Amino acid sequence: SRKNGIASRASVSIPLKSCAIIEARLTGVNAVTTSTAAIRANATGTPAADASPSSTVAVEDLCGLLPKSDIERITGYKAGQVDDHKGPEFLHFCTIYVNVPDCGGNCALSLEDLGALDGKTNNDAQSYRQTLIDVNADYEPVFMDSGVGGDSWLATFTAGDAEGIKILYFNNGDVAFGLTSPRIKGGAVTEDQMIDLAEVALAAAQ
Repeated sequence: SRKNGIASRASVSIPLKSCAIIEARLTGVNAVTTSTAAIRANATGTPAADASPSSTVAVEDLCGLLPKSDIERITGYKAGQVDDHKGPEFLHFCTIYVNVPDCGGNCALSLEDLGALDGKTNNDAQSYRQTLIDVNADYEPVFMDSGVGGDSWLATFTAGDAEGIKILYFNNGDVAFGLTSPRIKGGAVTEDQMIDLAEVALAAAQ
């Protein structure tokens, strides 16, 4: 799996540190669950919300929510390979690689289906936010309301090798989503671009 895309493997765990090199520190937000704090993945990514296989796929055509043409229009980066990952276990995310300069072709946007908001998992806006804070304190996340759909927020990491990386949480009805910016220090997309991308995905999901 590619380094700057999304977590391609993770154990049942807490959301991990965000996008970097996960071995002991970080790599995209991983799983948000109530289980152990073990973090195992070998790429970057966004939070997965539930350890239950039954809630793995809340949206069948996840990649279809974020077309390449909209990514290119909003970010100015050419979009390349698109990978739809269903599994293992609870993970479901779409990785869209973009030609960010100085990234060697390994930078990607990540859109993750965080599962149904059924009250059985901690993938609601507040729980997910708190877990991200708890696990990523070293990267000093700063939050703002994104205005995308119901409960939503945009977190930007402001310290360490995750500085500039952004994670946007939003939901469409009873399904939660997470959008993670490419993993490159300094950030590859702006807050406004993240919001615009999430709005495209939200509109397509409705």
